[in-house]
Amino acid sequence: MDKLGLIDVVNGLLNDEEYLGKIMGAIVNDKTLTLINNFDKLTGLLDFFMDAETMNNIKYALSLVGKLKSSGIIDPIIGILQDEEYMSKIMGAIVNDKVLELIGKWNNIVDLISDLTDDETLSAIKSVVGLLKDLNKTGILDPIKGILRDEEYMGKIMGALINDFTLNLISNWNQITSDLSKIDLTNFKYYIQLINSIGEGLKEGKTMDTINLVKEIAKEQSTVNLLTAIGNALKAEKVKPIGLGGLLSSLRDPQVQKGLGVVIEILRNLGSYYKS
Repeated sequence: MDKLGLIDVVNGLLNDEEYLGKIMGAIVNDKTLTLINNFDKLTGLLDFFMDAETMNNIKYALSLVGKLKSSGIIDPIIGILQDEEYMSKIMGAIVNDKVLELIGKWNNIVDLISDLTDDETLSAIKSVVGLLKDLNKTGILDPIKGILRDEEYMGKIMGALINDFTLNLISNWNQITSDLSKIDLTNFKYYIQLINSIGEGLKEGKTMDTINLVKEIAKEQSTVNLLTAIGNALKAEKVKPIGLGGLLSSLRDPQVQKGLGVVIEILRNLGSYYKS
């Protein structure tokens, strides 16, 4: 070293207090002191990087970055990251009231997704979607959508569905179905004939009074019996004509006498609603 003159150079540096101060200032500063204090952590970090699996992962990551750079994807991404205006737009789209509200409801969303992915729910959804497809093919959905958008028409429909009559019908539904179950449905067409006949006779009468009368009569079990009896009589295929003599003879029959009494009572009550 003496032959090379290095010792003289070193002695010169050590004797030059100003230069030596610069060297010591460069070596001994906050960064180097922090580095010395964190030496244990640095050795641990080096051990981590020296691990075979970590090194393989780093190599894979570097290889991936190299491929991305070769494909030209990295440069636009770097450009976006360096563009403060564009980045602020991206951050504004990600971090806003709606996104924060969504994050706050994350647990509910997870529960909903869990319910929707249930096998039974998925099967039901598929069935509903299939039904909607079939309805759409038939063209039924278009008029339904038109009706739903027409507020005036919807108001008329709601008015027809929700009124005193329908509410009264719903409140008495159990009683109505119970009474209807007692009617012999094999006579149904004859009941319709009877109702049509009565309707023709009431066209110019007091319709509402008649309806009120029917409502009152319909509450009684006798009404059901009456309708059943009339139905049985009307469905008879052969009816023997009866003259005055036959009528007088029939009046001896106790059943005819009872029936005549019922008819007279009906006529009396009906007449009370048509006072001149």
